Amino acid sequence: RVRSHSATNDGWSPIFTKILFLNFNFGCTDSTSCNYDALANLDDGSCIELDPVSLPFVEVFDGVSGSGTMDTDDYIYCSSNYLWSYETSNQSVGTVHWGSDATALVSTEALLMSCNITGASPDVINYATLTLDLSNYTTDEILYLSFDYYDNQEEGDPNDRVWVRSSSFDEWVEIFDLTTADDNVWTESGKIDISTFLSDANPSQNFTSSFQIRFGQEDNWPWAGGDGLAFDNITIEEAVFGCTDPTSCNYNSLADLDDGDNCIYADGICETCSGEQDGTGAIIDNDTDDDGVCNVDEVSGCQDNTACNYDALATDDGDNCIYVDGICETCEEG
Repeated sequence: RVRSHSATNDGWSPIFTKILFLNFNFGCTDSTSCNYDALANLDDGSCIELDPVSLPFVEVFDGVSGSGTMDTDDYIYCSSNYLWSYETSNQSVGTVHWGSDATALVSTEALLMSCNITGASPDVINYATLTLDLSNYTTDEILYLSFDYYDNQEEGDPNDRVWVRSSSFDEWVEIFDLTTADDNVWTESGKIDISTFLSDANPSQNFTSSFQIRFGQEDNWPWAGGDGLAFDNITIEEAVFGCTDPTSCNYNSLADLDDGDNCIYADGICETCSGEQDGTGAIIDNDTDDDGVCNVDEVSGCQDNTACNYDALATDDGDNCIYVDGICETCEEG
């Protein structure tokens, strides 16, 4: 109740009374929570927190489905350790399809964004945002993001991009331009070092319990008219360190970064590599007696030139030398 007054000879007196009715909506007010309620204005403590993710994380949209136009900040779907949300600049025109509902357009389970009318003006801007808990990691560790994307003849608009940020309270950091791929084919993004992008941001960012990746799509035609973007095989993984020199014995073909002076090499004489290319390879010593002659080239025989059966070509003593008695015996040539 609000009461107003006016001045009189006796002081202040009320001239009217106004009653305000406040509408309280209790619910989860955390926009990064799986059960976020956009209508709630008072948090009731019901927000569901995401569980920390153990890498690698892989999203292939398997076993999920849905599509349509959606309200701003609607959730596509969520699980115990990640959630997808969607926002669009035009709630009646922007469209999203995910899981099996995308197969009719791209022949695989995926996430697809477009619009549902021809010649929308202004362009429709769609964002799909992945939120997950990466609080077990820091930017001191190299984490890579990779994904496959399908460019359905997009013209190359400013919001055809991918961004990351530490949390919903931080600034978006652009990490990938989606306009460089060929049309109508699935393209691999390659591994993107998101740790460096975050640490190099101004101000610097880090991985948190509400880390986010945003995939953008902007255009004014429906998928059937030649516009739209689709995404699949979204992967976050730790960098693999190892020997990256393919001429070394412990070469690791899966290594992203060289781990320093840890490559090992055969001597080029008798040593050979065991052949594994997963970082477990070793040097094989093919000169067992370390005499400088490789095992395969060893010649067994008597190496004592005073013996009757002395072999000048022998490299490995066979303990079979024979000698004269020093009295009457002599060595026979041949």
